[in-house]
Amino acid sequence: MIDGSTRGHGVLRFASATDPGPPRRATYDGWKIKACPHHGPSLSIAADGSHHLVWFTGEGPRGPGAFYARSADGRRFWPAFRLDGARPASHAVVLARGSRVHIAYREFAPPEGARVLARTSGDGGATWSAPAEILATATKGSDHPFLVASGDQVYLSWFTRAEGLRVVALDPPVGSSR
Repeated sequence: MIDGSTRGHGVLRFASATDPGPPRRATYDGWKIKACPHHGPSLSIAADGSHHLVWFTGEGPRGPGAFYARSADGRRFWPAFRLDGARPASHAVVLARGSRVHIAYREFAPPEGARVLARTSGDGGATWSAPAEILATATKGSDHPFLVASGDQVYLSWFTRAEGLRVVALDPPVGSSR
């Protein structure tokens, strides 16, 4: 928390196992909330040292929703862009593997369901594919999406009450839209 009620996210790099560096602020949404919003950020650091961050905000200059930003070195994050569209997204996760970066997030689907969408970048987060629905709508309750990797293959893991655990290989086409 910044000033006791403004939510913000930051990163820090350890110089050694016992020597933390200075914290650096990564998000600037201005969401004032005196509670725990249960929407933590997700961070993935690629082999080249670039940082990829996704998070949810309840309010701010761009409105509520899920956002992505990247940093070449974890010191300054590039301007964020919104992940979601017509419906608010939540619980976004990110995973970088080489120059490919994957994002998955849950989106509410009326009347009481959810679906998982994903975006992929093939150029280290500079450009992104359009959102693609990866798994069908779950109407009887579901967990948050998770991304895991085995070698270069990235998988989406999602648990739904009706279908149980579902694991799907991600390989959407990479586009140049944001």
